[in-house]
Amino acid sequence: MQGHMIASKFVVLAKVRHSQRMKPTSTKTTASTNPTVTHNITNTKATVTHNTTNTKPTVTPITTNTKPTVTHNTTNTKPTVTHITTNTKPTVTHNTTNTKPTAAKPTVSSDTEGITIVKTVHKERAPRNKYALEGKLGKYEYDLIASPNGWLDCVIIHEAHIILKRIGNLKGIQGFQRPTLGPVQQFDIMTGPFIQIVNINKNHWTCLSRIHCPPGYVDVYDSLSTPVTQEIIGLAYDLTGPAFQGIRCIPVQQQKNLSDCGVFSIAFATSLLYGQNTMNVTYNINQMHPHLMECLKGGNRTPFPTT
Repeated sequence: MQGHMIASKFVVLAKVRHSQRMKPTSTKTTASTNPTVTHNITNTKATVTHNTTNTKPTVTPITTNTKPTVTHNTTNTKPTVTHITTNTKPTVTHNTTNTKPTAAKPTVSSDTEGITIVKTVHKERAPRNKYALEGKLGKYEYDLIASPNGWLDCVIIHEAHIILKRIGNLKGIQGFQRPTLGPVQQFDIMTGPFIQIVNINKNHWTCLSRIHCPPGYVDVYDSLSTPVTQEIIGLAYDLTGPAFQGIRCIPVQQQKNLSDCGVFSIAFATSLLYGQNTMNVTYNINQMHPHLMECLKGGNRTPFPTT
């Protein structure tokens, strides 16, 4: 019995050893953890940059110690008066003599040894009367005045000047010089209030005045409201001299055709002389030519009829 048990153990032991020899040894690598994976995990939200400010955007003010040129309305009435100011003198060529030499008249001396000696003698003309008549009104001038489309010439304009000047002398108002003096820059400088009708571009009459306006300024009364040109500025400067500062364009009644500028200029001058506010005056156009005719023939000047 004991021998049988020993033999059984031997058999079991032999089987165990045999099984150990038959199975190859395998090495198992086991890991209790998964392959290493790196996760970038954060508990904070992506950074967002917000530009927030409690202050208003910076505004850079532009300041200047000088005032910009501004068009001022210096009238209590509705029409706008346009100021044109210049700090520089207009380019004007002045003749600095009141007399003009006559044409050179050569005088020939006696012939000495075949040599002729020529002497040129200049004689100065007497100072020109800048207020004298331009001419005498005749049928041609009266026909122009009578025509609804007649364009007044220098003779008619200055005839009206002469009549207005008689009244102006009583009121201390200067001006009324020959209009032909303007293009040749021969106006006398006016030191006080004045009225002067001038010709622009050889085809348009307008009235210049320095009555009730700021020192150094000249008012322009234009029935066509033509743009201010260097010619107008030059004429205003000739009449005021170094004291000139600029001009003011006064809103006035406008003509209905292209030929009534002379009649309107005389009407503006008459209204100014009698103290009327030209901005508020509306002339009766149908009666303007007959009224001018009556005044020139009668040698008097009264305000033009209004509506």
